[in-house]
Amino acid sequence: MTKKAGKGTIAIVGNNNRPCLSSTMRNTINLQKYANLLVETLPAAIENEKERQKFSAVINRLMKKGEANLSPEETKILKLLTVLTADYEKRTFPTRPLEPHLVLQSLLEDNGLRQKDLLPIFKTEAAISEILNGKRPVSKNKAEELGEFFHVSDKLFF
Repeated sequence: MTKKAGKGTIAIVGNNNRPCLSSTMRNTINLQKYANLLVETLPAAIENEKERQKFSAVINRLMKKGEANLSPEETKILKLLTVLTADYEKRTFPTRPLEPHLVLQSLLEDNGLRQKDLLPIFKTEAAISEILNGKRPVSKNKAEELGEFFHVSDKLFF
């Protein structure tokens, strides 16, 4: 919820309409500066790649300044553009979960391991090979063991 806190500024207030001191201090913005940034960037729902690139350039410029060097107005614009960009990317580039054998291949590579390092879990190299080639699914028990071995969620292997 917002409430005017003085001429040309806006402050965030708590649920009970009382100022939240820590957020008020951080989130007090100059409306004129913020309006100027809004006019400069003209944020809106992103409909195409050209618009995404335009907003990404602004995001990159702001991020290069460093979080500590951003004004409250720039921080607010950065958050807005990030949300708009993420929404567009989610709509345009839907993600699908990786197949379990690809996850396992990646984990082996990322950890500098080889197939034989999985022998304590799968017992035979043939079983490991079949799983890594996507010819055999990972059982729930083996997924749990892999999760513990790599310190990741076992759901990655379903």
